[in-house]
Amino acid sequence: MHRPVGYRFVRWNWKTAFLPISGFLILLGAVVHRYRDHPYVVGYVSLAFRETLGRLVSDGQRVAAILTAVSVMIVMESAIMFLPTFLKVSKGTTPTMAARAFGLFFVVGLVLDPVAGWLGDLVGTRPIAIASITLTAAGLTVLVVGDGLMLLVGILALGGGIGGFWPAFNALLMTVLSSGGRDSEYGAAKTIWIAVGSVGPGIVGFVGGSYGYDAAFGLLDVIAGLAIGTLLVGARGRA
Repeated sequence: MHRPVGYRFVRWNWKTAFLPISGFLILLGAVVHRYRDHPYVVGYVSLAFRETLGRLVSDGQRVAAILTAVSVMIVMESAIMFLPTFLKVSKGTTPTMAARAFGLFFVVGLVLDPVAGWLGDLVGTRPIAIASITLTAAGLTVLVVGDGLMLLVGILALGGGIGGFWPAFNALLMTVLSSGGRDSEYGAAKTIWIAVGSVGPGIVGFVGGSYGYDAAFGLLDVIAGLAIGTLLVGARGRA
């Protein structure tokens, strides 16, 4: 059967699925450029990373906040990378069900993201951040020890906890950074927790391959518990 020119290009698969996303990003960039109110300024900026890092590590609350973010980033990156594998290997779910559960993880996080921000305005950002990580740890526990419908509960708790954490935490972090260098300190802190947190999937992959993914996700549960501890330590330091 003769196929028209360009058939292989337009045939939809996981690669071509990125085309509309790329097109949207290009369109978004053009719109932002078109309606930009201020001119572009090209110049040199002194990062002063050593001084910024010094301010971060000189304050106990800031150190506790960074350790919390590092722990949560490890949990989040690892869960995103290995949740489908965990469900298939450790729980025996089908690839289709594992993919659907993976999508549900993101949907729940997306829904609870603004809800957590709203609750943070009502009751405070630290309680919401602690509650979110507690929910994350509970979700990991249910995933490790549960089966059947309990896996759904664990996925909902895990996705909701991680999704609800970052709005509250970012607002909380702004209150502990110094007023004179808040922007640079936030940038440095975020660089740290992203860089260190990115090793999480490597650790989980090693543990999962060597001892099983139940052990790997149990380790993530312990790390989530450490995040709760550092948040509580930060609260005591503020008091």
